[in-house]
Amino acid sequence: MKLRAAVRQFIPKKLLNLRHLFYAWLGAVRYGHPSEELLVIGVTGTSGKSTTVYLLRQLLEHAGYTVGSLSTIDFYVAGKDKLNDQKMTMLGKMQIQKYLRDMVTKGCNIAIIETTSEGRVQYRHRFINYDMMVLTNLYPEHIDSHGSFENYMQAKIDIFDYVAKCKQKVLGGKHVEKTAIINREVKGYTKFLAGTFDGVVEFGGNAKLHVENVETKQDGIHFTVHSREFHVSMFGEHNVINIFACMAVARALDIPWSTIQEAVARFRNVPGRLEFISEAEQFGFQVIVDYAFEPEAMKKLYDVVDVLDPVRVIHVFGSTGGGRDVSRRKIL
Repeated sequence: MKLRAAVRQFIPKKLLNLRHLFYAWLGAVRYGHPSEELLVIGVTGTSGKSTTVYLLRQLLEHAGYTVGSLSTIDFYVAGKDKLNDQKMTMLGKMQIQKYLRDMVTKGCNIAIIETTSEGRVQYRHRFINYDMMVLTNLYPEHIDSHGSFENYMQAKIDIFDYVAKCKQKVLGGKHVEKTAIINREVKGYTKFLAGTFDGVVEFGGNAKLHVENVETKQDGIHFTVHSREFHVSMFGEHNVINIFACMAVARALDIPWSTIQEAVARFRNVPGRLEFISEAEQFGFQVIVDYAFEPEAMKKLYDVVDVLDPVRVIHVFGSTGGGRDVSRRKIL
């Protein structure tokens, strides 16, 4: 490990990242380009990626698809999941391609991949034939990794440009359109649409697909879309955007609104994301576990706490690793 650290001091980061490009190519070749046999949906953004992946696979399964997904939370293949304990979202050394091949073998129709800006810099997205890319949101975070917000945003834009250029594919006798799913509330969202996509679905803001009457109650979130009332047993109005992103994907796949409404009503909460620990209730208090490591996410956590109207709040804050993005410590 010391030798590796010493070598990294003298070799440019861009050159070091070429080894990731090699592994991405080798994995695709070794496992027979499995993404060519799946409808591949990528999810990117600053926050909410893992939640969106988790909820989207529930929606798609309710609609009858067999789904696989790779995210910060877990690696999931056709109903069986494995905790992601690798301390990275996009796995290297051919692991993504290995999982995609396993999805094909287990009969999956769709693969959902949480796709990060750091993964793009390290070429971990390469040789994956994406069909859709979802942008949840964009905030000035991860500056330590990219050097500036402009670089960070460009990495996200590059992901969309890559998807637009991915090879066309036919699945089940049908041509699969390359589609961008965009949150219109993102400042400069049009920059993500510079590539030539077959389809674009915009949601949020003043887009045709937008949410109304959002209200958080003791039993969860209530909101309206196209005169249809929705209720989900989750907390945090920010989750409406994550749910909305899932709806946008579903509509791009021509899933009926009635099916979407049923799926949303059945959404299970995401482990470690505003997760209530029920065992604490017998002692007369509530415990919430939340993976909020960004200022915006921390603010949203407290918005949820306010709804619960607590007498007292004790916040235990820390991490299992540390050492990354140390500049955010003071503001958090």
